[in-house]
Amino acid sequence: MVARNPTVWLALAVIACSGSTAPVGTPPTQTLTAPRTVATTAASATTPPVAAAPPTLPTLLITDPQVLESLESKGLSLKRAELAPVLQVLDDEIRRAAAKDKLAGVDVARFSHRLFDRRFLRSDKARFKLAGVVNRPDRAAFADDSCGEVRLIYRLEYRLDDAHASKLPMTLGLELPVSRGLESCRVAQQRWVEPPSSNADQRAAWLCSEHGPLAPERRAQQMGTGRLVVNLQLVRWPSTVRPDLGGHAEYLLRSFRLGPDGAYRPERLENTIDAAQYQSPAQQRALLNALEAQAARIDAGTPVLPESLLAERAISVTPRGLSRLANRPFSAALDPKLAATRDFSHARFVKSPQGLLRRLDQLSCPGCHEARSVAGFHLLGEDGAEQVSENALALPVSPQVLADLPRRLRIAESMLAGQEPDFSAPFAERPNDEGKYGDACALGDDPSFAGWKCAPGLSCSANEAKSQDLVGHCLTSERSVGDACERGVVSQIRDPLRDRTSGVTVESCPDMVCNRSGVGFPGGMCTATCGAAGSRCGAIAILDPFNACLARGEPFIACIRSNVSPAGLRACDAETPCRDDYVCAKTPQGGACLPPYFVFQLRVDGHSSGFR
Repeated sequence: MVARNPTVWLALAVIACSGSTAPVGTPPTQTLTAPRTVATTAASATTPPVAAAPPTLPTLLITDPQVLESLESKGLSLKRAELAPVLQVLDDEIRRAAAKDKLAGVDVARFSHRLFDRRFLRSDKARFKLAGVVNRPDRAAFADDSCGEVRLIYRLEYRLDDAHASKLPMTLGLELPVSRGLESCRVAQQRWVEPPSSNADQRAAWLCSEHGPLAPERRAQQMGTGRLVVNLQLVRWPSTVRPDLGGHAEYLLRSFRLGPDGAYRPERLENTIDAAQYQSPAQQRALLNALEAQAARIDAGTPVLPESLLAERAISVTPRGLSRLANRPFSAALDPKLAATRDFSHARFVKSPQGLLRRLDQLSCPGCHEARSVAGFHLLGEDGAEQVSENALALPVSPQVLADLPRRLRIAESMLAGQEPDFSAPFAERPNDEGKYGDACALGDDPSFAGWKCAPGLSCSANEAKSQDLVGHCLTSERSVGDACERGVVSQIRDPLRDRTSGVTVESCPDMVCNRSGVGFPGGMCTATCGAAGSRCGAIAILDPFNACLARGEPFIACIRSNVSPAGLRACDAETPCRDDYVCAKTPQGGACLPPYFVFQLRVDGHSSGFR
């Protein structure tokens, strides 16, 4: 469960870009004050409700597994037959990836590049389970006559038998627009103000009633103009194959729109270009001129770029996020010198050519999904008490989401008050002025980033292997548990398969050990003995015997339990995030920072043995 402020908390959430993002939900019998982020697990439903005044603020996200299960029973389940055209496109994508890479396949013993097993898309032992329901009032800025969106996020999971069951790194998001033509935005937000209840079925019943936001007739109206977005880990290379980066993974991003015949068809991605289409200076100038008409909206973080500019598919890559050019399509397409004549004097956020490119990159789907995310995702769902800790997350959402929640709440409150909200948003990687651990910070004096300072006790570090010196990350001034311990430069190459980290040096971890990229820790990570100050006791896989165990087709849980060594890891929760490229994993004592692919549900490989 997410650690919570001793004051009460509100259910809030977001889904970034066109993909899935959102935090966790809480029963509306609690009255909440900022910061408003909470989690409720299935176990929490047995706790007696706290007496409190009825809520006056809207719910912005629901991730309580019991409520979601009840909502599915009331019509929010995702029917696989309706997804047939989508699944066929994804099947074709996986086949093409396999045809291009002869080292890619689903068998861990035979293939060094691990491919998504497309059998899970249609297996009767797998399903798309509702992982979150999201109220997105901030999305009103992206469409005329809009009060925002309702988003239903589903995560693929399977149970082949008792020994082979897990979630998979794939989400589907239904994005359903809320039109002003139906009612005012004040009324639309009022529907999310839930009556007090501690019962999951009662909450679900009210949400689906004529007074709630999920009434069947409302969903039917929204479906006709809604879209479906996909985020799927297509392939993963382990750190033994790419030791300098700590591994490599690719995520397929696609979008679909429901046609008049009721079938989904591919559509172009929001605010995302294909950099390969802009090779010549003339093409680049034409793109910049097209962007000029959106200058004010780009500065505010709310552009709607013309469809003619947009790509139909994108690939985001991990690790090393925004230091890799594949995740920055506008930087890959445009020379910042071409933007040098633009006037940035009146801008609020974008105050330089480099700031313009970084803003555009983070508004694209790959850039958004790699800015303070969880291995390319922003919402992965809540793991209940029944999930073994070796394959569970302590937090269901990304640090970007958690930090951006207050802005989302202000928009909802403005709508409830009948006022026009301020929809402007800071950079995704720097959502506020706090400068917390892992936040982006300024290494130089570029005016777009100069105000990005770090909180007391933290300093701006370039250890995170960036290829330019404008933006670093806030880390402890004296190296501590969880900090980076490798310094290097990631090459700026459009083809992510050719990315390399060069000039790597290893820095000391006083009274600790530096676990390096070659064993799966991107940028290196200082680890201590269990019980060390600031640490939480966890387990690190012993690489060779662990991989050999998976190659024999043995279940992941058996392999991880028999091939690990204890270690003191950085403790994490909603208020204490991990660095980029790390995830807050669940341990019996609470959250601990680990590389994401040490958690079975975040990797494509090792899941297929149950098909044998």
